[in-house]
Amino acid sequence: MPLLIDTPLPSPAQLAAQRLEAALTDHPTIQDPIIVGLADVSPAAGAALAAARVTCPPAPESLAITHTPDQQIVAAGRDPRGLAYAVAELTRATQCLAPGQSLADHIITGPQSPLLPWRSIQVFLCNADCERDWFFSTNFWDDYLALLIANRFNNLSLTVGHQTSYLTPPYPFFVDIPEFPHVHAEGIDETTRAHNLHMLQWISQRARDHGLHFTFGIWTQRPGEFGDAMVHDLPDEHLAQFNALGLKNLLAACPAIDGVQFRMNYESGIAEHLQQQFYESQFDALAQIDRPIRLDLRAKGLSDHVVEAAQSRGLNTIVSTKFWCEHLAMPYAMPAIRTEDVTHSRRYGYWDLLTRPRKTDLIYRLWSAGSQRVLQWGSADWVRRFIHAAAHDSAGIEVMAPLTNKGGFNVPGNFPIITDSAYQPYTDEQQRYFLFYTLFGRLAYDPDAPRKVWRRELQQRFSAAADPMANAYESAGRILPLLTVVLQWSASLWSFWTETYAGRRWRRDLDVEPSDPTQFYGISEYVSDALAKTLNGKWTPFHVADQLADWSTQTCQSLDRIDPSAPASNPELNGAILDCRILAHLGAFHAHRLRAAAHLAIAQRTSSETRYHQAVDQMRRAHQQWIELADATHDVYHPDLLFGDIHFGHCGHWTDRLSAVEAQLTDLNRLADQIALRASTPHDAPLPGEGPLPALTNPTCTLPESASPDTDLPIQFHLASNAPTHVICHAKPMLQPLPFIAYPMQQHGADFAATIPAAVIDPALDFILFFEIHLPQSEARRFPDWRSHTPYLRLPTSC
Repeated sequence: MPLLIDTPLPSPAQLAAQRLEAALTDHPTIQDPIIVGLADVSPAAGAALAAARVTCPPAPESLAITHTPDQQIVAAGRDPRGLAYAVAELTRATQCLAPGQSLADHIITGPQSPLLPWRSIQVFLCNADCERDWFFSTNFWDDYLALLIANRFNNLSLTVGHQTSYLTPPYPFFVDIPEFPHVHAEGIDETTRAHNLHMLQWISQRARDHGLHFTFGIWTQRPGEFGDAMVHDLPDEHLAQFNALGLKNLLAACPAIDGVQFRMNYESGIAEHLQQQFYESQFDALAQIDRPIRLDLRAKGLSDHVVEAAQSRGLNTIVSTKFWCEHLAMPYAMPAIRTEDVTHSRRYGYWDLLTRPRKTDLIYRLWSAGSQRVLQWGSADWVRRFIHAAAHDSAGIEVMAPLTNKGGFNVPGNFPIITDSAYQPYTDEQQRYFLFYTLFGRLAYDPDAPRKVWRRELQQRFSAAADPMANAYESAGRILPLLTVVLQWSASLWSFWTETYAGRRWRRDLDVEPSDPTQFYGISEYVSDALAKTLNGKWTPFHVADQLADWSTQTCQSLDRIDPSAPASNPELNGAILDCRILAHLGAFHAHRLRAAAHLAIAQRTSSETRYHQAVDQMRRAHQQWIELADATHDVYHPDLLFGDIHFGHCGHWTDRLSAVEAQLTDLNRLADQIALRASTPHDAPLPGEGPLPALTNPTCTLPESASPDTDLPIQFHLASNAPTHVICHAKPMLQPLPFIAYPMQQHGADFAATIPAAVIDPALDFILFFEIHLPQSEARRFPDWRSHTPYLRLPTSC
């Protein structure tokens, strides 16, 4: 059926319409007339919307899709990008149609507007060999950019200089700088440089054609900061001038680059006490460009004076900060910082950036690559909660693309992550992560988007296995974040990698502080409190283990519902099943290992022989899980998954880590000689926090609508059925490194009350609080529950 287009379409809608026409050609049974046009520009689209009594919202990037009384479909956009989104919705709905299904029933209709103004995906260049095939492929980029538009992203950040000398600094790899004729990039002659520049010009312009902003990220300024320099004959005293000229020349040569992102801390190669002096020259270069350039300054190590220097030059400046360290952990903003990270200002969260008045917009950057690099991942519930959390504080998000840092630091050679074609049908590896892109993009646009958005993707790919795979993705997707928050011994993605983590020496892991220390116990911390019968309501290692085991079981049960013959004819389904099973094995492995570690810590404190044997038994079970994980991935995944620093083990395969697991079991056996074990102790019986998580029945609290430094803040909490022995309210202004203050609550039957002094309330920061509920038998819980809610309540403040 031909499209009904009565006015010229802008470029993003034209490209989207071409894909829609191709999809309709492949589905000739579709007879619905489709009207496409800009709202308030296209008479046909305007009349159709009016007939359907639907209005396209006025907000930028809005759209409206509806059916008219005479069975037409209309797709209208407020602007070129909104229209491209609307047309892409029709395209994807058409492509996902099964025989006998109606397009009208498959599309997401109604007026739609974005919740987050900024929705960005970040792609890194770090290995020339691994990236050559796709970076120089126009087919790859057309498909990838269309994927981003279909999922309603609006920015692509292409970033260089992430802990590598490759493309550092980037300028001599792309442009000539006549003022410095002797400076050259290793292996880059004029022909190669011109080819590189042509491709960057093409990518940035094609991104604009598709309707995307294009940001160029420059993370390292000094050659040789990480490894041997690839830019030579650049004297240090000329670095600022050279980079400023290079930046100006690059932006002049690539007129479709809309933004620049700078890393600001010492890792950029610029000492933080020299930061303002160096970057003022870069800001001067940006100010000379004859078009608006959006300047993104990363918060880590950033000085407020540097922000002011950028703004004084009229630059559109925003600040971006990490959402949760360098990992994909909990979907709420971290309420506190681990003890060892408190001295690292603005490094791993929002820190003081929520202080009012705001000097710039804030963007949350999800460093998903610290946790998710190679496995498919997709928890819709997690992403929805993350988007709501981001919307509370920021103007948007930026998410690292899957496969970030593939190939490490420009180590020679390329490799496929999957070597068995029975699990890998894709010509482009990014296609494996369709659910990742769908969830982060569509839910960032509308966190209340219907399940149909991703359900149709699963149906199109997996047919009868769609429902069990949806359930498996969801339960498996919850495992990785929980593992990250409780096991994350380093905030850095270069140190801790959740997907392949098999544990370290026992003495080191027993003392790890979880990255949310308000909700989760470290192992040694828990054992001290449990033996003293002073639990404070944080989740214990046993509670976490039970939850991991539950999600692992749920995942396997969902996968077991799939017809065993289906994967044999569907490599995409085969690969998805494998990745969910890997996550299930990881969850089960760490469930057993956490119990082993807790029993070991108890044995070390009490000399309990029973506890020691329980530790050995649990570690043997963990060992078996890793054996099954290694067997499942052997000869399927590449034997050397290089994704970072070899010295930190960001390479190899799950089979390589089997020896480390066996060594942990051996060490556990050896520890018996160091513990004066006794056949019977009072601590053989279960300790508080070792059994099932105590239930809370309908807890409620009553808070004022806001907090003020002029008035004491009354807090009320009610819990009738659990007979709590006492309740404590923990509260503070929303300044990340600031410790919570405990306020014991006065009990009046089932009601508890506390008054927080006005003096602790800061009008420049929201006020957050949560409750610690002590129960009989020395048990305790905290409220709200992190599994379903942000685990703290938040009050706006006013003067």
